Amino acid sequence: MQHPVGYQAANKRYEMTDFLAVLTNPTGLLSFGHTVLAAYVVGAFFILGISAWHLLRKNEVELFRRSFRLAAIFGLVSLVGVAIIGDAQGVDVAATQPTKFAAMEAEWKTESGAPLHIIEFPDADHDQNFFQVLGIPGLTSFLAFHDFKAEVKGLNDFPAADRPPVALPSRPPVSRSRRSSPSSSYRSWWPIRSGCTAAAARR
Repeated sequence: MQHPVGYQAANKRYEMTDFLAVLTNPTGLLSFGHTVLAAYVVGAFFILGISAWHLLRKNEVELFRRSFRLAAIFGLVSLVGVAIIGDAQGVDVAATQPTKFAAMEAEWKTESGAPLHIIEFPDADHDQNFFQVLGIPGLTSFLAFHDFKAEVKGLNDFPAADRPPVALPSRPPVSRSRRSSPSSSYRSWWPIRSGCTAAAARR
């Protein structure tokens, strides 16, 4: 749903035309890899917790020392993988769904060297952020294009009907996992892509 491939619109519905294209969809593969590695991280920390609990009580010390060591190594490798794939996801979203990227980062105006603000609160009713501080110059541009001076298109340059809802951006952004306000927790997965209206996305 985020970046559909291998389909055609026919008979008032979408029909798959290339199963291999669906299986090898880069957006889907990145999401799959990010989810699996994140699950590995959760599992590793779960084992770390159990192992630490037993080590503190000196139960089967040799066994749980080995399990703690293995879980720590596995968790660290998985964390690095999450960060790498998360970065790739950010670049992919900026390329395939620029409206979604702008909404995730609460970018309203198009600018080169777009900064990333550590704290910001969007005001969707007035198409701006009513509060933002601690901006890091060029970081949003770097997250999108790996170029600190690249131009990031803002939401105000997209038709209003094509804009996804804007939630509170998360920090740090490297993993691209998003948190949102309680009233808009669904917004992080809103299936908007470039050239797609909100009404079409809901269908």
